[in-house]
Amino acid sequence: MRVELYGCCDFLSIIVCEGQTKEIRCESASKIRVLWANYGRLHRKTCPHSSIKTIDCRASTSLNNVRNICQDKTACTLRSNSGSFGGDPCGGTYKYLLVGYKCEN
Repeated sequence: MRVELYGCCDFLSIIVCEGQTKEIRCESASKIRVLWANYGRLHRKTCPHSSIKTIDCRASTSLNNVRNICQDKTACTLRSNSGSFGGDPCGGTYKYLLVGYKCEN
């Protein structure tokens, strides 16, 4: 992802490889604002795996689903699996969840 698209360096990102769970947490009274999200695969080097059929894979529900889980909360838990995103957007490809967010007061 290109940082320039979001006004330079004022956001955080997290990668959750398929089958894993990670937490986003903001300090004190800050709330999470989800800027972008993709469940699928856009690069070979992210979460390397032997099963990669495509690197152009995006679940259309990614942003809405992550916002439903995390938006305006101080912490949330992200699960990277097809069941969380309405099915498998690219069968036979090992996927990951990539999320860009900010912690705002």
